[in-house]
Amino acid sequence: MSNYQPLDKSKHQELKIKPIHPCVLAKEKGVIPIGLRETVTACAEYPVVFVKDDSTGQFRLVVLVGLRPNQSLFYSSDGWLGKHIPKSARSSPIALTQIASDEHSLIVCVDTDSKMLSKVDGRSLFDDNGAQSDFLNELIADAEDLYADHQLVKPFCDLLLEQNLLSPFSLNVEAEDGSNLELKGLYSIDEAKLNQLDKDMLIKLRDQGALPFVYAMLFSMARIDSLLKRYNEQSR
Repeated sequence: MSNYQPLDKSKHQELKIKPIHPCVLAKEKGVIPIGLRETVTACAEYPVVFVKDDSTGQFRLVVLVGLRPNQSLFYSSDGWLGKHIPKSARSSPIALTQIASDEHSLIVCVDTDSKMLSKVDGRSLFDDNGAQSDFLNELIADAEDLYADHQLVKPFCDLLLEQNLLSPFSLNVEAEDGSNLELKGLYSIDEAKLNQLDKDMLIKLRDQGALPFVYAMLFSMARIDSLLKRYNEQSR
């Protein structure tokens, strides 16, 4: 579980981030959240789908990195096996959060329960004078970029729902060892319905900049076979 708290130099000046690969945190996760712009890069390695947040009912854009809910096929003791490392892993344990009383204001937070934090080893978040370190500024810049990218997901999803292009599906494949691998609660682009859209609707998707991400998601479905191959290789 995460415990994000507002970053405060008086409370967190001694915190350091240990020199471990951030994707260690994703070794027991079958999905990793991504932002909309990240879809174009991530689709080359991972299936990109939507899942519904149980607490808010909102859709989140994620990449599948495993064929079981708590399994990552891309984590190894040598590091992340994929070329693309999801931004949400790169900026951890720093994140930006909206202030409840002001939706236009953001606050920098730190996950105080993160296994990456230490008071002994690692790179400091603050210098001896209490100023933000260059390292922390880099993490905040990554978190800002990630936050902005995540804000694009809802309008994109709303546009898909408006055109009835988002459909639920369950991923069900059989491994070489005979085991049945199933993931439920996934949503993706309905290609048949996309092909039935009239010209005006396609122009609307194009003009709102949605088409590259639509096709990236469709293209990414071919990566399911790559996931199964990776699963079979690791299970032998």
